Amino acid sequence: AGLAGLLWLACTVGMVLPVQNISVTLSWPQGGWGYERLRNEVLCLPGTLDVTVFEDERQAYLRVSKGFDLAQLPAELYRRD
Repeated sequence: AGLAGLLWLACTVGMVLPVQNISVTLSWPQGGWGYERLRNEVLCLPGTLDVTVFEDERQAYLRVSKGFDLAQLPAELYRRD
């Protein structure tokens, strides 16, 4: 009964606590990047979750885990202020 209770608690906490992630806006000059290149060169980085590319293919939202190191992103995609 104790093991079943621990399993239930772990499942309940996992369903209640949201996944910690952030969205990062990427942008680039016309023709520089696209979905295929983002998928091949950015989505393979540890901690990336998914990407949404805008129709003009000059900007995208990248969803990453909260601990993601932004220094992994190519400099031409993400402006570091």
